[in-house]
Amino acid sequence: MTVRIDDTLRDSQVDNAASVVADSGVIEFRTGAQPASANDVASGTLLATITLPATAFGASSGGSAAKAGTWQATVIAAGTAGWARMRNTGDTIRMDMDVGVTAEDIVFDVVVWEVDGVVTIDTATLSQPAS
Repeated sequence: MTVRIDDTLRDSQVDNAASVVADSGVIEFRTGAQPASANDVASGTLLATITLPATAFGASSGGSAAKAGTWQATVIAAGTAGWARMRNTGDTIRMDMDVGVTAEDIVFDVVVWEVDGVVTIDTATLSQPAS
């Protein structure tokens, strides 16, 4: 039997996830493949860290919420962005995400970064599927 949830519950789950992990949290961008679990130690070289705004995502609609505000950071190490870890300020709640130039959880214009370059996140979305 497949579990299916309505939009109200989906929106509630997305809004809750955004508030506990993203609001005033950080996103770390790293090289390589993302770990099997967000419980695992972060792997790869840390390329950049973005401190997220107090309200990182807009209100969810249809089980999806888009980033709010400008997300930008200066690159501290050269490399190819392979994945990202969003975490709360205490590093007790984590979410790992795909990154790339199209159709990923976090989208930006290039994935190869140079030291002292500025990375700006074009889009970032949190979603909860209906089933």
